[in-house]
Amino acid sequence: MKLAETDKAYLAGLIDGEGCVSIRKWKDKGKYFGYTLCLDIANSNPKLVKWIVENFGGKIYSYKFKNPNHKIRHDWRIYHQRAADILLTVLPYLVIKKTQALLAIEFRDTFYKGKTAESRADMVTLRERIIAQMHILNNKGNRQKFPDAPVLDKEDIMVFSKVNI
Repeated sequence: MKLAETDKAYLAGLIDGEGCVSIRKWKDKGKYFGYTLCLDIANSNPKLVKWIVENFGGKIYSYKFKNPNHKIRHDWRIYHQRAADILLTVLPYLVIKKTQALLAIEFRDTFYKGKTAESRADMVTLRERIIAQMHILNNKGNRQKFPDAPVLDKEDIMVFSKVNI
């Protein structure tokens, strides 16, 4: 299915306004851990998240809050390479979360580069730098999680991606 440019632009607006581009830690029975790319959008309108799934794939997770005044929240989520592919598709239309998208794409690219021990160590270091940058960018303004992190200007943010904007 070929997507209309307006659909790509609309999804980019949703990501900028209601979405989150993150790298999440996962654990496997406490022994192993790793990181995965996640793209999600939260909204109270189920028609919106159904439209996203129909056009871009992914899954819907719905949450009912204890407070009766709160609407049911519907989260659309997609992970791994599929999330990176969507970010690449909407990249020209992103405004607010363009830097996070570039970091996310580069993060996923590190899983497909060289496999030698030396290059693997370099990729782990690169992943850690990308994860640190993503955490700083996604910090919600209170700086409690990263009090010693420098305040970065747009020019200072390390974007390793070779993606042309």
